[in-house]
Amino acid sequence: MSVIENYISGTVVVFTFIVGIIFTFYLPKVRSAVKAYQNAGDILRDMIGELRNRQKNQDIRISDHQIQIEILESQLKQIINKNHLGQMNVSDNIFASNVKSNLSNFNDISHKSQESHIQEVRNSEMLGETELLILKELSLGSLLANEVQVKIKKSREHTGRILKKLFELKLLKRGVGERPFRYYLSEEGRNLIN
Repeated sequence: MSVIENYISGTVVVFTFIVGIIFTFYLPKVRSAVKAYQNAGDILRDMIGELRNRQKNQDIRISDHQIQIEILESQLKQIINKNHLGQMNVSDNIFASNVKSNLSNFNDISHKSQESHIQEVRNSEMLGETELLILKELSLGSLLANEVQVKIKKSREHTGRILKKLFELKLLKRGVGERPFRYYLSEEGRNLIN
């Protein structure tokens, strides 16, 4: 055997040994990674299926509620028509009072929602000294953004960000169709500073 043949056979043996080590150590890791990937795919498919089922159930409930609302609306229209004709009976009066009661409950829930929003803003400490100063200034009357800027002594950009934040929190109102915006204190803002 020549030197070149010895070198080639030695290289082949070393290469085979290295490939054997790689397969021995890394093949189990690759297999476990593939298995974990497949398990993750199964879990994801199960989650998507569950979400689709929940959405389907919610859609069914929504359509049921829509049908109930339509039935109530038609019954209410009948009662209103009877009332105009003077033909209401005792059961119609009871139904009409139930509808009025439900509307009153809805208004109470809406009012409680507004109060909880104000309490949430108070509790969340979203408002710093500058925000409270702006609310107090606006309680005295409406202001343009540059007038607010002068009063709080902040940059135009900083003032704009704060006004936008207060507007998004529904603590301020903007003048409709006005440029630059004129800011007004909303009822929520007024309730917050009182």
